[in-house]
Amino acid sequence: HECSAYRISMISGKQKIRGHTLNARLSSDLDRREKESAVVSYIDQCRSDVDKVYFKGFPDALEWFNSSSLSLDEQLKGKLLVLDFFTYCCINCIHILPDLHVLEQQYKDTDGLVVIGVHSAKFDNEKDSLNILNAILRYDINHPVVNDFDATVWHQMDVSCWPTLVIVAPDNQVLHQFVGEGHRDNLLTFVGAAVNYYDATGSIDKSAIPLSLAKNHLPPSPLKFPGKVCVDDSGKALYVSDTGHHRIVVVDQDGLIVDVIGGQDLGLQDGDYAVARFHAPQGLCWSDDVLYVADTENHAIRKVDLKAKKVTTVAGTGHQGTDREGGQVGVEQVISSPWDVCVASLPGSPDQCKDCLYIAMAGTHQIWSLLLKDGPWLKGSSYPLSTCLRFAGSGAEENRNNSYPHKAAFAQPSGLTVASRGGLCLLYVADSESSSIRSVSIRDGATKGVVGGAADPMNLFAFGDADGKGLDAKLQHPLGVAWNSKGKQLYICDSYNHKIKCVDPLTRKCVTLCGNGSPGERVGSYDQAQLSEPGGLCVSPDCHTLYVADTNNHSIKIVDLESKAVSQLHIRDAPVTASDMAKTSTAGNRKRVAPRGTPVTEQPPLSVEIGTVKNIELHVHLPPGCHFTEGATSRWQVVIPEDSPVNVLGEHKGSILPSKNVHIAISSASSDEPSSSSIQVEAVVYYCEETGVCRVQGAVFEVPVIVRINSKTSSATEDYIITLKCKV
Repeated sequence: HECSAYRISMISGKQKIRGHTLNARLSSDLDRREKESAVVSYIDQCRSDVDKVYFKGFPDALEWFNSSSLSLDEQLKGKLLVLDFFTYCCINCIHILPDLHVLEQQYKDTDGLVVIGVHSAKFDNEKDSLNILNAILRYDINHPVVNDFDATVWHQMDVSCWPTLVIVAPDNQVLHQFVGEGHRDNLLTFVGAAVNYYDATGSIDKSAIPLSLAKNHLPPSPLKFPGKVCVDDSGKALYVSDTGHHRIVVVDQDGLIVDVIGGQDLGLQDGDYAVARFHAPQGLCWSDDVLYVADTENHAIRKVDLKAKKVTTVAGTGHQGTDREGGQVGVEQVISSPWDVCVASLPGSPDQCKDCLYIAMAGTHQIWSLLLKDGPWLKGSSYPLSTCLRFAGSGAEENRNNSYPHKAAFAQPSGLTVASRGGLCLLYVADSESSSIRSVSIRDGATKGVVGGAADPMNLFAFGDADGKGLDAKLQHPLGVAWNSKGKQLYICDSYNHKIKCVDPLTRKCVTLCGNGSPGERVGSYDQAQLSEPGGLCVSPDCHTLYVADTNNHSIKIVDLESKAVSQLHIRDAPVTASDMAKTSTAGNRKRVAPRGTPVTEQPPLSVEIGTVKNIELHVHLPPGCHFTEGATSRWQVVIPEDSPVNVLGEHKGSILPSKNVHIAISSASSDEPSSSSIQVEAVVYYCEETGVCRVQGAVFEVPVIVRINSKTSSATEDYIITLKCKV
């Protein structure tokens, strides 16, 4: 994926040479003013070229996200454009998103700059608009994105690798490109100088681009794009990487959330569960009351002491590194996008030892290790506790197997599990970009292919969906692997085929276990079940059950290996009280149903007689011609103080359904004294107009409650009605 050459072939040889020279000057020790002067001189020369190259724009048929269709003749007229050619699977593409975020913070559309993501897919699954939308939400992309599904724009611009940034002038002339990652400073310098240059010539249009961010229409849910899952040795506690909420959720076997590690705002902070912060965590590994976390976008490994309820950083600095060797201790060692972790023995230790944490280092296409004690290493060497270093992989993005671990090569390894087989202790690796499963011997680091991929180590396009043996089996971007120690089988999240597959490592035979190959959400028998880009899975201690992080469905699925059926683990919070809300508002463990900043509407008092039940009805009225948004769940929730004389009979929260009122039963405990209190009824409603414009409206109703002694004149059977009128 990652390229370094100046690749747009339609640009003249003269401009290519000029571009190479400019890149060298931008990367040199020149001061900022000298670099900006070099950019201005470069633009002057490009404008004087006879054989200029112009961007022709976007075909009308392409689908857009975060905005309506954008045209060079209308919304983009007079704008400096940064076109980000990306494919959402690619780790290098993910790495430059923070660079674009910084760029967009410094230069906005009202300054004359517009960043546009041009999604030109590698995998077939990535051409689907719904899958692209999920990726936009998952990576919090806030600029317009266009689905270049048949690579029309890609070929028009002669782009040849991901990621590539193309800079287009306000007159649509193609100016420059940055290929690969690691160009943040040069990008900021070039764009800043270009914006000032064209502003001074009067060429810049500073009007705003109308945006409709997809994330504003995402309904709240207990989980948001969960990436990985693991279980403790008792099988009673399940740990879920709630990746989109930047936290780890601990649930019991019934799906009840019993603990939350970290808050919903991202960050890198150690401390107790309420204070700790993560950034898009992925891989998890439980080991003796310790949970290890691959804190992916913090480029760090975190250790959770489950008894002390404390989080500490044990490797990584919080900044993406490019080191492909390692050898530093703990937080002194920079790492890059760790995606999964597992605990096993050191190369010279007995197989049953748990003295090394192995890391799928997706960012450098390698397998790394973190020593959990002083111990032996490859070739008779040894390292002290907390040393973090490469175990296998050269750092080249290839599907290369080799007996020598540092001559082997991986392509974005994203899943890890450990297995003992035939007297060997092995790591199994989900090598996502080669669409293969690989094995690595812990004893000597020898790497072999298991299933999928191609014989040619440079071929990273040998993907598909086919059961079979060895290379005949085809996968599509697998992200997760798990070992069944009793059945001696390997389970795979074949993520872009939306399936779970099973591999016999001895015969290298791969077969589909469940999922019909189409993205969706359906439970039932193996052949009926539908998943959507499952990212991780684990095997229960009794080896009867798989737990699957069904990423794009924001859910955990249960695969019963005995009944051969798939069901959903319904994740839910404990009943909500006002004190819970007060506690979790700082801890970030639970957010309100209504959007932040929703005003509180005072309601008339609700009278409840002691020992009786009063029914509250919530009526939701949509404007004429509007309908509830398909796929977005409107919700309600009741919050009651702990010391309140009333409580809710039945559910405290639920869904708002079309043409159905919400019924909330409020009861009063027996008492000899009248009293008073208040409750809050929250709601969020997702609805669309006939024009296709979709909206979200929240409401918080404050209801004073008066508890009275039984009265013969009161009308206890009358319902108390709350009306929520949505607006356009």
